[in-house]
Amino acid sequence: MRLIFYSCEIVAELGDKDKTIGDKEKVIGDLERQLGDKVKNISDKEREIEFLKGQITIKDQQLDKQAFSLQSVIQENSRLNVKLLREAPAEKKKPFWKFW
Repeated sequence: MRLIFYSCEIVAELGDKDKTIGDKEKVIGDLERQLGDKVKNISDKEREIEFLKGQITIKDQQLDKQAFSLQSVIQENSRLNVKLLREAPAEKKKPFWKFW
């Protein structure tokens, strides 16, 4: 009789342990899903960062081209200014007796 009583207690304890294990497995599954979501979010952010790095590189190249173009325009403007200054006719002074 005592053996049956002990067997029932053991079966009850095993049932409780199985329930606890099931609960823990459910918590572990939830944590794994949350972790998977976080990893996916991090991966998305890393892709976004790489995309933005590419955009910054493109903008840097565009700025370099614009700076070069602007420098060329400045040099050409300076060259034309010098040329115009050289070509400006010297004003002839009228003799003092011709005042009109």
